[in-house]
Formats: sequence, structure tokens, C-alpha cells
Amino acid sequence: MDIVCALVGEDGFQVAHVAEDGVFVGDAVSPQNVARRAGSFADPQALNYHLSPEGFGDGGIMITAEFTNNHRLLAGMKATVEAAQWLGESKDAEAWEKEYADFEQTFQKASARDAKTDGEGNRYIPAEMGPATPEHPTRSQWALLHGVYPGRIFAKNDPLMLGTLKMMEAHEVQSQGGLVEDCGWSSIWTACSSFYARDLLWLGEGGRQPGCNMPSLIMPRRSGITAKKLPSSADRARFFRMKSEVAVTCPTFSPRPNSSD
Repeated sequence: MDIVCALVGEDGFQVAHVAEDGVFVGDAVSPQNVARRAGSFADPQALNYHLSPEGFGDGGIMITAEFTNNHRLLAGMKATVEAAQWLGESKDAEAWEKEYADFEQTFQKASARDAKTDGEGNRYIPAEMGPATPEHPTRSQWALLHGVYPGRIFAKNDPLMLGTLKMMEAHEVQSQGGLVEDCGWSSIWTACSSFYARDLLWLGEGGRQPGCNMPSLIMPRRSGITAKKLPSSADRARFFRMKSEVAVTCPTFSPRPNSSD
């Protein structure tokens, strides 16, 4: 009888299908390895050499050499390695772990090469590769936030990851409950701020996590939003998950007065 082992991820389930003749999570690894070597493989000088091909970063950037898809690919490969280890597939785990290590090392070199420093002295990973300093450094950082958690592709003391979060902290809009400005296509994208808040929880910074003292961040509301204009179903699902996380991390948290939460 087949067994289905599921690892809960940001957007649903990453499934390792276990049959009598083996584990088929490799079906997810092969296309990723091909993608890493597509387009840039022949040119060692390419910004994205041995990283993902030029792609659509979303959240404020178009198709270019970017880090956003690499954050997600790294998170997926890390989860695949852990799935193989969990299932006792040591041969696959060892092979994929070597591939992940090479991918992660290549990514670290590229992110260090393209790191920028903002006006507050925070050194951060930009969304786009290359020497240009972004006009809006917070745009398209949603994928890095996914890479922090649940992706866990950075060590908790990684200086560029922490610098990126500090850069985003510098762009919190206190009049909007601590939401991060310009992290999407325009103005304020509430879902991205929820990713940011979740990362702070994972890093153990619940004391300053906006959900503790600024509840509007975890259930984003702006003036004029009605019941018919609530965030998407994905954002609502994240809200309920974050409420449980906040309840554990911030025992003094309570919803705002007159809140329908």
C-alpha cells in the first residue's frame, strides 16, 4: 500500500510519494537542477551563472536576473533533502544534499557580490542582481522572507539576511500599524508585511514582532476596507496561522477593542 508523506510548506503541501519501489520526490529535483543550468551555464560571467534563469520576480520587478526565484528554489530543495532523510532514503538524500550545498554556495557568493547598503547603514540582499542600487529596496523581498521562514535557507545569524530585515524595518510605516512600504507593486502590500512579521517570530523577536503591539499587521486593514474587500484566501489562511503563532510567542497579545477578529 502506498504511503503519502507530506511536508507542510508555505503554499500547501510538498508531497513525497512513497511506493514499494522507492521515493519519487526526485521528480521535483530534476527540473530544478536543469533550471539552474539553463541559459547562464555557458557564460561564467553571467550574473545568474548556475542560479535560476532570468525570471519574473513579482512584487515590484519584472523579468530579469533576480534572487527571488532562487530563494524559493533553495527552500524547495532543502525541504526535499529533509524529506529524503526523514524517509530513510540516504542515497537520494546524500546526492541532493551535495546539489543543495553547491546551489547554496553559489547563491551566497552572488548575494555577497550584489549586496547593497541603505541610508541607515544596513547591508542587504537586493531583489535584482547586478551593480545598480534599487530605488525601492523593499520591492520583491517577499521571496527572501519566504526563504527565511518557512524555507530556513539562512542561518539565524546570517548578516545579509538580518541586514535585509533591518532595511525593511527602516521602511515600516508607523501610521499604518508598522506595515512595510513599497514591498509590492505600489504603496503597501499587506501580505508581504505578514511574511516579515512571521520571520521575526521565527527569529525569536516576538517582543518587537508587530503582531504583539500592532495587531493590524497580522490582519492588515486600511481605512475604507469592508468585509467585501478582505485579503485573499491565502492571506486569510496566513492570518489564522499567525494568530496561533502570536498566541504562543506573545502571551499578552489580545485583539484590538471593537475588533471582529
